[in-house]
Amino acid sequence: MACARCGAQLHDGDRFCGGCGVDIQTASGGHGPPDSPASRALEKCLATLYGRFEDVYRNPEGVIVVPAGTTSVFVDTEESAGGRVAVSVRAVVLRELAPRPELFQYVAVNAGRYLVGGLYLYREGQTYDLDIIVRLWHDRATREDLTETVEVARTNALELADRLEPHFGGNRFNPSGESQKKLWNPEALARRTDVADALVARLDTQSAAILGAADHISFMGAYDGRRGDLWEPVYAVTRGGLWVAGRADRERAPVVRQFAHAQIDRDVMHHEQPPYDYFALLTDQTGVVIQVGTVDEAYAILKARNEAA
Repeated sequence: MACARCGAQLHDGDRFCGGCGVDIQTASGGHGPPDSPASRALEKCLATLYGRFEDVYRNPEGVIVVPAGTTSVFVDTEESAGGRVAVSVRAVVLRELAPRPELFQYVAVNAGRYLVGGLYLYREGQTYDLDIIVRLWHDRATREDLTETVEVARTNALELADRLEPHFGGNRFNPSGESQKKLWNPEALARRTDVADALVARLDTQSAAILGAADHISFMGAYDGRRGDLWEPVYAVTRGGLWVAGRADRERAPVVRQFAHAQIDRDVMHHEQPPYDYFALLTDQTGVVIQVGTVDEAYAILKARNEAA
């Protein structure tokens, strides 16, 4: 059986998808279409969490992800049979735990000992996942309630993982671990040697936080008086800013552009469906769009740019 949202393989007894984190029991409905009450509630949750925590994003299935050290907190919404919207806050403690009587006993004794939420143990194939889950009613929860719940859930999950891992093993889970990669698409970079060389030559001694080959790069608005595109594009982020390079047309020599961090008013990633975009809005209201193949890569560019700035 496969997840209805991301296609990842599921096993009998699974409660959550290991690929996207969605609650399988509600995946057919979940936060629903864009104009549904649950979707509108999720947008409000995102607006609350974005800026309150570092590196908040929505995964390809629309679930909000709050990276937290070696774990992540998932925030999703669903509409109940009575029409009220529930907010689910789930922090992963450990994954792929071997079935052991001592583990089952620990969860049975300690599941309800938390002031906020509780421990839940779910079978995932031949192993088990341990989570902390808190549920809120959206119409009764304030912005502060949501942020405090996420903070408490992630703190408890990290502390509990430190305490339980030496006894029960298992693996920690952070779906944003790929954001630490510095080199993306090395095969494509190797095929674009002259473009990559032209870019690297301009970087001088600045350390690159990230370097990669994009699917497409576009300049939006009035940049150079027109909308432009780069073929065979590559990009980099350094302490000096955001760099892009490519061919203005397929036959010309590579061009290199630098956008200092001070020129970038804000940047976001578009991750609802592929292809995924990193978008930098410049202070002159023009923009730079870097189109890449995975949500991890778009997130890595956003993370590197904000850290370098």
